[in-house]
Amino acid sequence: MLAAIGGGGDEEKGPAPAVPAPSKAAPKTEWKPQVEITATKAEFKPTVLHQDGKAYTAVLVTVTNHSSKKPAVNPMYFDVTDSTGVKHSAELAGPEDGLQHQDLYGGER
Repeated sequence: MLAAIGGGGDEEKGPAPAVPAPSKAAPKTEWKPQVEITATKAEFKPTVLHQDGKAYTAVLVTVTNHSSKKPAVNPMYFDVTDSTGVKHSAELAGPEDGLQHQDLYGGER
């Protein structure tokens, strides 16, 4: 069904409806994780508990807390994935300067 509705030419036209002004977008802020973890290759330092002839890889892990919370850091929370995709757990008998269990305060590494 086709219908047409028309009116006489004597109607008054009101003002055009207001068109909202485009809103100004808030400036984008760079997203930053609450906790940042980086790892780089490091020199392996054997201890008396390491086995001769076994291959070891050392990494320097840096954990930075960007939040106001105190996350716990523990070597047992980490795995290292090698270039072939195999996961390796952290050695608990690492060097003295190795990753220790601790809580990180805001801004602390």
